[in-house]
Amino acid sequence: MLRTATGNAVWVTWSGIRDDGLLAWECTIFRNESTYLSSDMIRIAVAATIDEWGQPPPDGIITYVDQLKVRSSNPGYCFLSAGFHKLGFSKRRKLLLLQFLA
Repeated sequence: MLRTATGNAVWVTWSGIRDDGLLAWECTIFRNESTYLSSDMIRIAVAATIDEWGQPPPDGIITYVDQLKVRSSNPGYCFLSAGFHKLGFSKRRKLLLLQFLA
């Protein structure tokens, strides 16, 4: 878990047994209410995660975006700007699946 000193941005990465078949670490929450660009914060968080945990698994770092719960007309844009790419959608809830390969 990473957060700014003031608590206005947070990033949590999870690693464990997955039910989606991917060998990946997952960003389970990212929230940015700071004045910094979200894409910059994501790049920093990815770098810090790799510095702490080493090389990511074969499927990299992933995140799911619930397109119905974000206000953006381009859901996941900050992740895409940070180097993630669209991998598809989850089977059950049809969440947008984004992936970062180091």
